[in-house]
Amino acid sequence: MRITSSKILGILLALAMMMAARCYPVYASDDIGVGLRGPTRLFVETCNQFFSDPMNYRALDKDQTDVSLAFYQRYLEKYRNQDFAALWKAFLNELYCITWSQIQTMNRSGNSFKPMTIDRYVSDTFYVLDSTTEHMPGKTFELLYTVSGGYTFEGRRIVAYTDAVLNIDSFNAGALFTYTLVLLDMHID
Repeated sequence: MRITSSKILGILLALAMMMAARCYPVYASDDIGVGLRGPTRLFVETCNQFFSDPMNYRALDKDQTDVSLAFYQRYLEKYRNQDFAALWKAFLNELYCITWSQIQTMNRSGNSFKPMTIDRYVSDTFYVLDSTTEHMPGKTFELLYTVSGGYTFEGRRIVAYTDAVLNIDSFNAGALFTYTLVLLDMHID
């Protein structure tokens, strides 16, 4: 299943409407109904991570094709000059996301009757900067989400695994509307 920013935004909007809880603005703006207008702290942090460690981060274009090297080479000078406004436009126009993975491994000793057991926890994090296309077209938002799960294997055989978990780490749509993110673990089957 291909997860698109439109689908994720739709899920977030549906969740926000269902919650009917007290809401607080997440992004300060005097203009109600306006999405993000320029670089945010999270955007700058993501740029710093991508441009300082390009081997561990991937840039995916709108077709979700890895364009990391080309994007890095094309915009490295803009990054060195701290031109985050130009980088913001490039991310928005050219990329679906910046993504990175983390893998944690724990080895448990085996014995002569049982092979070594290895537990592995894997998470992929995605930073998305995009604009809405339906309902309120052209409103910019950013989203940070993580898909994670774990598995255990003995020798070469997987003997146990967890469900994949989708976690929305951050969602920022400026003053487009007010909302509160409630931490929920959503399991993907």
